[in-house]
Amino acid sequence: MVSAAAQIGYSHATLYDWGRTHPEWWLEVAEARAEGKRRRAAELSGVLFTGAGKADEDPRYTTQLIFALKNLSPEDYSDRHDVNVSGGIQHEHQAEDVERLLDDLAAQLPGPGPGEQSVLEGRIVAGEDGEADTVVIE
Repeated sequence: MVSAAAQIGYSHATLYDWGRTHPEWWLEVAEARAEGKRRRAAELSGVLFTGAGKADEDPRYTTQLIFALKNLSPEDYSDRHDVNVSGGIQHEHQAEDVERLLDDLAAQLPGPGPGEQSVLEGRIVAGEDGEADTVVIE
């Protein structure tokens, strides 16, 4: 905003004051700045991906282009992307199903030798409502 204000002969403080008293104008300024960033990012992206200009001559120039793109358009050029997932997964089994699954799993494991205890033991823990809440495999 400082250089834009200087180009039209005002101080940046004057533009900020105007923006506070004329929010619709400030919204248009914000949209124009966003469009300017989009255009500049597109221009730099073209230079970077076509190898035009200094990018062929100096590898530092390529690094500078990437840095500028990350600042102008972080949603497109950021190294990190945040992914938010919400909700839950709920899956219910009947106690008989769990017992069958435990038996199938135990059948796949090597059995205990003479005088040894079973490798897999499971128990079903009932909740307050009397329904199976938890399966504990030890």
